[in-house]
Amino acid sequence: MARRIACLLLILLAVVGPRDAGGQEATSSTSSTNPHTTPEDVQEGRMIVRGRCSSCHGLDGTGGRAPDLTRQHLRHGNSDEALFGNIKRGIPGTGMAGTNMPDRNVWRVISYLQSRRKQEPPVLAGDASIGKALFIKHNCDACHWTGKQGGRRGPNLATSRVTLEYLRRAILDPNLDVASQHRQLVLALADGRIVRGLLLNEGDYHVQLMDQQEGLHTIALADVEFFERPLHSLMQSYANALTPKELDDLIAYVYSLRETDEPVELVDEVRHDDHPK
Repeated sequence: MARRIACLLLILLAVVGPRDAGGQEATSSTSSTNPHTTPEDVQEGRMIVRGRCSSCHGLDGTGGRAPDLTRQHLRHGNSDEALFGNIKRGIPGTGMAGTNMPDRNVWRVISYLQSRRKQEPPVLAGDASIGKALFIKHNCDACHWTGKQGGRRGPNLATSRVTLEYLRRAILDPNLDVASQHRQLVLALADGRIVRGLLLNEGDYHVQLMDQQEGLHTIALADVEFFERPLHSLMQSYANALTPKELDDLIAYVYSLRETDEPVELVDEVRHDDHPK
């Protein structure tokens, strides 16, 4: 009897196939070929990206404060296998953490991203040389590192991988999306002083801030009466300070600063209908 039961179990497993601990169909995470590539999988992947990835990578994975995942070249690999590893296990030394999503959903995300892979270079309408003059005129290098010089209180423009649209929004409305590492920390100390700056390090007993002049302050937590983290950006809006053409020029210059071999296409003009009046 026991032998017959064992045989029946083997037959059942052969028919049903392997299952994971949750009772769902298992998908091999070691496969280099994506098994979920149907149009339905792509659509499901799109919804997962919107629900789980958009806060960093933008609504459709096209970039926010984290890289555009649909561009042609990705620093940590473009293949399905590389993307699976990066999503599942995360990327050490970056803000990209691993995920506990089922493998099939990771593959669906990859199907969606690959379906959006851009082959065309980004289009820049402005003149980078004029944009450089505007960059200097508005003291942008006081806060932004350009690869060779500049400040450290704002995002590093040499290593930035945001999209052109995100860059445009950030210039016109900096408060729309302020990364936590660029939000100011305000400390009220027991001796009556108010200290403002960017949080660099935080320990059990001390915090280290960088002030507006990039001076460093190490403050004992025992001396802090209270603190707050304003949601507004240190950067002002340039919606009323730049003409549509100047905005394009500035974007062209800022985009030219990034350390990448991605191609860039220049055009003579572009519509400015969406620029604030």
